[in-house]
Amino acid sequence: MQLCGTAVLLASALASCRAFTGVRPLVVPRAPAAHARLRHVSSSSDHPLGSGSARARATGPAPNVVRFSSPFEDVEHGDNDDEVDMMQREAEQLEAMIRGSRGIVVEAIEREWREEMLRVLGEEGEMLCSLAYEGYLDRGRGVIFVNVDMGLSSSNKGHDGAPCHSVFCSLEEVVTERSSRVKPADQMQIIRRCQEYDPEAGFVLVFGYKGMLGVQVIRPSMAPGEVFRSRRT
Repeated sequence: MQLCGTAVLLASALASCRAFTGVRPLVVPRAPAAHARLRHVSSSSDHPLGSGSARARATGPAPNVVRFSSPFEDVEHGDNDDEVDMMQREAEQLEAMIRGSRGIVVEAIEREWREEMLRVLGEEGEMLCSLAYEGYLDRGRGVIFVNVDMGLSSSNKGHDGAPCHSVFCSLEEVVTERSSRVKPADQMQIIRRCQEYDPEAGFVLVFGYKGMLGVQVIRPSMAPGEVFRSRRT
């Protein structure tokens, strides 16, 4: 993965995500001794982007489900009141089933998202930490943006021509990014973490997978500067 941060790549990566989400505090499995061991730093500010809860939120009706507001508006009340009430109850039950099914689907995707983030941190955590510190030295504060979906496309290339799904984005690029897919409140959460983290102690990871995007503060057991220098020797 290369230090190939550009506003263009950031914009295309954000546009590829359907929604923002975050995760509960996580403990990253310890990597082999030769690698920088990473652990997630929990804080009171860790919560889903654009939401006050710790659960991913659905973003629209469930697939292949026809939504309706009220199919009973033209029904005259009178002798058929009992039938109308029964139909209303059935409609409410159907709506509850739709919401429940959508929640199950979202939770399943969120679980896959967490597992993929842990996998990437376990395999590439040292590289991402070094990349974050290199970007900090060159361009100041910023975030590491990892979009696994983009990395699957051969059209996304790093400076060496290899597939690139990780990129350092400076704070300035994050602030000036404009996308119809990104709500201002979500963008502000990324900016706030970018402004508050300690570059000498950790880095900010924005991770996208299967259309879900979350922001985490990662703190390695080795200082990022040490990780960076160890990879250059």
